Amino acid sequence: MLRFLRCPSLWILLVALAPASRADGPDLERKVSVTVVAAPLKEALRQLSQAAGYPLVPLKALEHEVVSLRMKDAPLREAMDRIAQAMRAEWRAEQGQHRLTVGSDLARRQATEEAQAAVAEVRAALASARGEGGSGNADASAVIRAFDPALLAAIQPNARVAFATSPNRSQVAMPRAVAQALDRLIAEARRARAASPAENQGPPWMAPPDSPAVKGIVVFSSIPHADGSFLGFEIAAFDAEGRVVVQRPDNVPIKTRLGATAARLPEARGFRMPPDAARLAEMLGEPVATETAVTGRSGQTVLRVGDGFLTLGEVSGTPHVSRAKPPTKLSDEWIQRLTNPDTVEPHSLAAGAVLQAVAEAADRNLAAWLTDRAFSRFGAVAKAKGPDDVLRTAAEEWGLTSSVEGGWLVVGPSRPLLARARTIDRKVLGAALRLLRSQSVLNLDQQAAYVRSQPNGGFPDGLDRAYESLLGVTLPGHREFESIRPVRSLLLFYASLGQANLRALAAGRAIPLSAIGPAARNIVSSMVLNSVQGLVPVGMPPMGPPPAFAWNEATELLPNGVPPDTPVELTIRQEPIAFGLDPDTGFRVPLSRFELAILRNPQMVEGGRVRRFERFLLGTQSVLQFRFRVAPNALFAGSLADQRPLPMGREMTLDQLPPELFQMPPQITVEVPTGGPVQGTEQSQ
Repeated sequence: MLRFLRCPSLWILLVALAPASRADGPDLERKVSVTVVAAPLKEALRQLSQAAGYPLVPLKALEHEVVSLRMKDAPLREAMDRIAQAMRAEWRAEQGQHRLTVGSDLARRQATEEAQAAVAEVRAALASARGEGGSGNADASAVIRAFDPALLAAIQPNARVAFATSPNRSQVAMPRAVAQALDRLIAEARRARAASPAENQGPPWMAPPDSPAVKGIVVFSSIPHADGSFLGFEIAAFDAEGRVVVQRPDNVPIKTRLGATAARLPEARGFRMPPDAARLAEMLGEPVATETAVTGRSGQTVLRVGDGFLTLGEVSGTPHVSRAKPPTKLSDEWIQRLTNPDTVEPHSLAAGAVLQAVAEAADRNLAAWLTDRAFSRFGAVAKAKGPDDVLRTAAEEWGLTSSVEGGWLVVGPSRPLLARARTIDRKVLGAALRLLRSQSVLNLDQQAAYVRSQPNGGFPDGLDRAYESLLGVTLPGHREFESIRPVRSLLLFYASLGQANLRALAAGRAIPLSAIGPAARNIVSSMVLNSVQGLVPVGMPPMGPPPAFAWNEATELLPNGVPPDTPVELTIRQEPIAFGLDPDTGFRVPLSRFELAILRNPQMVEGGRVRRFERFLLGTQSVLQFRFRVAPNALFAGSLADQRPLPMGREMTLDQLPPELFQMPPQITVEVPTGGPVQGTEQSQ
């Protein structure tokens, strides 16, 4: 039945009937008019394709990036050029279409530029740390400054790298200049200890002053925070018996320098902040300086542990009560918008709407790439009085460079690779938010599915974290505490188990990692070797030796990584919890015993530093504790919680909650210092 296709005349007819634009390419001088307040690039190019009569498509890696377009009778050539400029990309002609892509040469250039920017950030941080630091030891700073900043800039978020004088397979060779600086530190420490009285020689795990060091290590951990990262480090040297000759822990804050620049539009007239954008900016508020939140002691909640203390800070350990957002009650309309980011694009309420207003006031066409940072930091635009203020905020807070090119305003990130690595999947986020609204919490299966499906989630400056602040909820997988409490990794491990293995573990059977699969072993190896908490020596309390202990240093104890035959054990315990009813959003928020203790503290509640909850519901949680026996004398442990409110539970006040909900572990109390430094020894969280 296909014989007729052999007829030459029919082939000629088919070619003649095909669209000329697909054969000849786009009409680049064709005038197009398109307005897209904020939409994924794939959708925006679909609308532009309809106006141009020619298919324009994005590279798959770019199709979910959000753009804002405003063009009125603009030549297609200009529109395509300005979109490519904003997206830090280029067009490639294909058969019957043009694709917006990032070619290999452009990708290499961008990678080089961003690597150089990261090195400059580390170099500046190390220079500012000269003679300073939490330990106050100049020689410790000298050891850190001896590193090539490029080595430290290459450490990924939540990764941990151990440099050693005689490295094993889990460590990296220590550069010569660093080893020399470490030798000077060891010599000074030994002289100081030798001159000290005998009663001040330290605990048993410290080496005698005359015991020589046989190995030195410097371990770095990169911990994300809202303005960049903290480069935590541990300097240690051990004698032949594994006793500590010298130990110096400290950290250096690395501030991300976005390097964006702002255009000026002095001719712009009649700018008005869109009402929804103004409301959202007010709700998000201005970002809090991270240095203040981390280093300040006065007024912060601390857990007193005997003679020491744990500083909880703004979010750590108390995510549900320490976040003061939302500041005002949300209407049903706003809750509906915010719980559906997959259908109500977040930037359509924020940066997209504001940049459209700027372009309209300046009578310019617009091509803008709206990064997720522009949403999480959108509160900074609340005080903008005109277009120049908006563009200056976009540069300083959002990392968006703006330029005026002819009749166009072009806006795009100064760090495109960083921007793409932080883009949140709106569909995954929306599904999780709607589940939280309907059932209060995500069960473990839902948490694991969220973390697996949201690989860019959990960063402190992320769009998903801004939604947490707006709605007063908590999504799984926060990254800034992953190296302290590896919930994200444990959820990925939980997802890799499968129901059969999970049932066997719950029944009390130990299963070797090799029986679970290579993915599980990779997750556990990364989790163990990147943990700043170290391993728990068998038979020794967790708050005993410091983390730089020779036999508690994971890279020392596990020279070849986590063994494949490592037994995995699981214990499950049931315990009651309380859910606070958020009066602003209607969400039911799970509260830990520490958070309940804070809510009973009048100083915190009356001072407005925590969210108020007036009504509560009882609930239960199953605590799953996984234990990985990575060595005969050490293990690694972590826990997950499956929380649920009781069905048909009655509402009650804080005073009506059962007393057992407020019981703290032995020797731990909650206090709020009124001023000055906290008295005692700071513990690691």
